[in-house]
Parts: sequence; C-alpha cells; structure tokens
Amino acid sequence: DVVIPSTLDGYPVTTIGDWAFGYCDNLTSVVIGNSVTTIGNDAFYWCSSLTSVTIGNSVTTIGGSAFFSCDNLTNVVIPNSVTTIGRSAFKYCDSLTTINFNGTRAQWNAKHYATDGTFPSDATVICTCVGEHVYDDKYDTTCNDCDYVREVEILTYTISGNVTSFGEENGEVTITLSQNGEIVGTVVSTNGTYSFADIEEGEYVITVSKTNHVTRTYGVSIVGEDVVQNTKINLIGDLNGDGRVNVSDVGKANAHVKNTKTLEGYELECADINGDGRVNVTDVGKMNAHAKNTKPLW
Repeated sequence: DVVIPSTLDGYPVTTIGDWAFGYCDNLTSVVIGNSVTTIGNDAFYWCSSLTSVTIGNSVTTIGGSAFFSCDNLTNVVIPNSVTTIGRSAFKYCDSLTTINFNGTRAQWNAKHYATDGTFPSDATVICTCVGEHVYDDKYDTTCNDCDYVREVEILTYTISGNVTSFGEENGEVTITLSQNGEIVGTVVSTNGTYSFADIEEGEYVITVSKTNHVTRTYGVSIVGEDVVQNTKINLIGDLNGDGRVNVSDVGKANAHVKNTKTLEGYELECADINGDGRVNVTDVGKMNAHAKNTKPLW
C-alpha cells in the first residue's frame, strides 16, 4: 500500500511524476494526499495488482494513461477538483465498471476529459452531490443533481371518529376528507362512525353533511400518529345542538338580531335559515314558526 503524503522533508508534495509507479506489480492501493494537484502521465501504468485508488480533493489533472491497464482496479473516486483527465487514463482497467464522482451530473458534464479511451467503454459514472441532495418532493427517490437514489418510506395513518347527527336514526351522513381543495376520500356513514385509512401526514379538512342539517367542517393535522376526530352536526335552526328547535334557539337568534348577544361560528350558521350568510328577522320568524309547529323547517 502507498500513501502519498502532503509534505516530504518539509516540502509540499504537489505532483506525482510521469511513470512514478509504472509497472509496480505489488502495489495494491494508493491514497493520494490533498496537497497533490497533478498525477502525471503513466504514473501508475500497468500496476496490475492495484485495486483501490483514493484521489485527494486538490488534484486537478490526471495525466494520459495514468492508470493504464490496471486491470484489477475496482474502485476509484474522482473529486470535483479534477478538471482534466488525459487520454487512456483508465484504459484497459477491465474490472472498473463504476466510477464515483464527488459532484453533480452537470459538473461532470462540464469537465474537459478526453473522450477517446479515457475510461473502459462499459464503465458507469455515478455522480454524488457533496452537499445536500435535492428532490422534487418527498416521494422523489433520485436526486435532481446526481445519481444518488434514496429509499423513501411513506408512512400512513388513520383518521376516524364518531358522527353525531339527528333526524333519522340510521340516516346517511356524508363525511368528506380533503386537502388543499382536493377530495382525498368520502365515507357515507349510517352507524355513527367513520374512518379514513392510509392517509399521509399533513393538514386536512373534514366536511360533514346530512339532509336537513347544517354542514360542518373540522381541521385535522396528522403528525406521526393516527387521529381521532369526533364530529357533530345540528339540524337547521338547532343552535343548542340538542336535536330540536325551541324557544331557547329562537331567543338566541333574536338576541343576535337585536345586537344584544352575537352569534358566532357554527351557531351562526345554524341560525341562518335562508342561507344568505346573515341572521335577520326572517330567520327568527321561520325558527319561531317551527317552534310553534305552524310551519316546520324540515
């Protein structure tokens, strides 16, 4: 084994000269220090036992036929510092099927390498970013800038819960799960429960609806575990959520119209009988008529 030091007798080692190790049949591995900038022509010519080469990250030039006919060389890592590789530098390195480059594919393509016999014809160049890999999204497995392939494990979870509604005992309740305005799934429940399986991490909206009820939405966040979100929807005009519209509901709506007690959120939506986005005397009148059994809301 040979290690090319960064200094020798106090002087920096910057060059491996032409034919420096040519025909060294017993040489099995070489580590080239970071002070070296040039590997000369035929520097390791026909080192038939050489299997591994580590090239320091200051090398800029690999001379022609530098590793010519190193037919047992299986592993070589070329740093991004290398700008020039001479003709036949790795020719007849028959065991060298993969060349690892510490840089991006674009950086490799920008290098000035001799195209005639520089590498074995069947050798594959694998580029690997020195820094952080870049992907299109969390599902992408191959780095945009190099050939690095990562394993991607997509974890999924379950959103489930109870559904409380009124009216028909087994009436159909529709529960829709959406993300960023796109529907992920829909469940029609008749037994008071719901469940969405195989849901990835993220922010979601649950929308619950049923005939004669006021549709309701819930925001749900999945972060590393299953989520239980119980839901409840009220009948139209049922501000209290007790399954009926009575004088208590009428009183709340009337107080809102008179500006003595403001309704907010879902209560406000339940009191908006007309569905015009506000609660006024018309809505109160319809609720009152229902409470007196003169004109049912549903």
